[in-house]
Amino acid sequence: MSGPRKLETRSSKKDEKREQVDDAALDMGEAEENMASVLAVLKTFRKEHADASKETKATLSRVEVTLKEVVERTTILEQQMADTHQRVSDTEDQLQRHERAIRYMLQREAKLSTKCEDLESRARRNNLRVYGIREGNSFYSFLWRDCCYYTECYHAEETCHAPPFP
Repeated sequence: MSGPRKLETRSSKKDEKREQVDDAALDMGEAEENMASVLAVLKTFRKEHADASKETKATLSRVEVTLKEVVERTTILEQQMADTHQRVSDTEDQLQRHERAIRYMLQREAKLSTKCEDLESRARRNNLRVYGIREGNSFYSFLWRDCCYYTECYHAEETCHAPPFP
């Protein structure tokens, strides 16, 4: 019995090995299929990654261009602000000079007004004031008429009181 049993065990061992080989072959087939599917997935990931990388690079370049434009605009605005601050400072200095000039002019105007009033008052002291005579063009006509009247009256009076001629 030992002979056939050994045979059976040998054949069963061979069968087991064949099964293992078959299982291994199946496993190898599955592994190859799995590897192929993994490779396919990796290829799609690689392609997707390359596409995403291109999009990221394009977006990054657009962002860089936009950032450069913003930096340029910011530089221009900073320069304009500096110019504006300088103009404001110059205008404030000019305003202070104008205020000093106005204060001086107002003081001088007050002194000149006082002096003018004083001179007018002094000039009035030496003026002859005649009340009841109008000023303007009517004054000359009045003066001419009155002067002519008085000279005629004076002349007529002279002739009345004059001594006779020899």
